[in-house]
Amino acid sequence: MVTRRVGNSASHTSKVVLDNTGPAITGIAPGHRALVRGKTIRTTVYANDGSGIRDAYLHGAYSVSKGPYTINASAGPDGLRTLTWAVTDRLGNTSRMSRTVVVDNTRPTLKLTKAPKNGAKVRGTVKITASSCSSTARSSPKTSRPDTPSRSTPRSTARR
Repeated sequence: MVTRRVGNSASHTSKVVLDNTGPAITGIAPGHRALVRGKTIRTTVYANDGSGIRDAYLHGAYSVSKGPYTINASAGPDGLRTLTWAVTDRLGNTSRMSRTVVVDNTRPTLKLTKAPKNGAKVRGTVKITASSCSSTARSSPKTSRPDTPSRSTPRSTARR
């Protein structure tokens, strides 16, 4: 309240909102331990904030899109790759979130472990056993560990 010497007064009330919390990051795509292939990874962060989002960065690269925020990042060599997003609101508060993906651009090797010799003449059903191995973890729910050979027994019937 302000009062002048002659007795006149005036008052004004203002509402002030204190925001010292970073934006809420609600998700990152691709998902955790997702299998990605190719030279680039298209990644997106989903975030919101009451004061608005000023910018979103992935490893120093700025996203020019307006929410959700997307960047094409270099995939790098085969193996685990951590994507770390930083999202800043209009008041300068920053939140970070990371996601680890699996980069796999190498084809698995296949080895016949049991089969007729080359050029052998066969009749009826022939059992062939093969094993395959990939040096990178796979995203298949059937594979529980990386570098674990998988065995399959394809069947083939020889006909004359």
